[in-house]
Amino acid sequence: MAEVGYGITLTGKYYFEVKFTDRRLLRSFQHESLESLLKVLPVLYDIASDTNNIKKHKARGKERLCIYNSKNKIVAFTTTIPNDKIHNEFMADINSFFKNGSKDAPKKLNCFIDDSKKVVQINSVTEFLSEIEKINLKSGNIFYFRGHSSYLYEMQPSIYRKRELINNEDVIHKELLIRCPTDFEKLSTTFEILVKMQHYSLPTRLLDLTSNPLIALYFACENFVTDKNVGEVKILSIPKNEIKYYDSDTVTVLSNLSKQSKEFSKECIKNKNLPAFTRLMDDIKKEKSYFEDKMSLDSIDCVVCVKPKLNNARIIKQDGAFLLFGMSNDKHTPSKIPTKYLPSGTEKRVFIANEFKGKIIEQLEKIGISAATIYPEIDKVSNYISIKYGKPEEIEEERGMLANQEP
Repeated sequence: MAEVGYGITLTGKYYFEVKFTDRRLLRSFQHESLESLLKVLPVLYDIASDTNNIKKHKARGKERLCIYNSKNKIVAFTTTIPNDKIHNEFMADINSFFKNGSKDAPKKLNCFIDDSKKVVQINSVTEFLSEIEKINLKSGNIFYFRGHSSYLYEMQPSIYRKRELINNEDVIHKELLIRCPTDFEKLSTTFEILVKMQHYSLPTRLLDLTSNPLIALYFACENFVTDKNVGEVKILSIPKNEIKYYDSDTVTVLSNLSKQSKEFSKECIKNKNLPAFTRLMDDIKKEKSYFEDKMSLDSIDCVVCVKPKLNNARIIKQDGAFLLFGMSNDKHTPSKIPTKYLPSGTEKRVFIANEFKGKIIEQLEKIGISAATIYPEIDKVSNYISIKYGKPEEIEEERGMLANQEP
């Protein structure tokens, strides 16, 4: 059975792909849009049904099979053909597929093509660490990492992932404090409240980071059963002198944006006579009474890396930090992460195919990184133990170890 579908390159172009057994591929040339690709597919099916249009093509010492159109131009090509036997089998498979295969609109594939030449694909912990070692760290900078189960995910805080959420950010904040007052009564700043909200998976303007690349790799791989997409570890190189502590004035200003209504905008900073500006200043002065009303637009339109207090077991276990997002012209538009935070000269992207994620999770567990160590809360540890020892082979192994212990 061949797997058929279309994919999207990292630069946003579309291609058609047929994956045969033994990792043999046939792929079309790229198109600017899905509509353009779908228009040529019927033609591809017609010409590939005739073996006279499937020919050997040799370039740079490697042979492939290519499908030629009536103008003798290549419209699709295969992976490298190592010998004549494979050549004959592959040609027969291609011809049979296009003669008998379904001409329904193809599904979207959970894969990608690196046409940007900046992607590294890894399939083990060793390979991952080797690639991290190759990245030059600029003097005075520090690496931070973030793991995504899909390379399609953006570096965007959860409060901005739905318009309804950012519209109600101030309401979400107040509702949680009303309903769970005892959980927050010992917290003295809005930033501390946001950190606790993030801990309980409420949408905030924080984005989790870690200084440990293996923690990020775990996050990129942990949901391999439910998320079949290619995973990614994001890499940031942040100047040490731009990293803020939890009690920074900038952190106080940005955190208190979460308490402002959806109408809040830069106009409120420009016109200090507006009630919205007064409300923001009141919220800030509850934490820092000395704060002056001399706020610039830049003070709310930025993204900063923040080191939190190490008073949370999960933050400690995950070597955690945060990106704290400000706003652009209004609350609906987040500030942009500075481009200089990308590793200098590389902009490297590290991808993990779903087929390798399970193996990598096992490798990480061998060196002490698992759900039980990353999520230290008792409910998470209990769930990890239940899953681990719910496997018959694990139970028998544990029984054997216990039986051999000294009384």
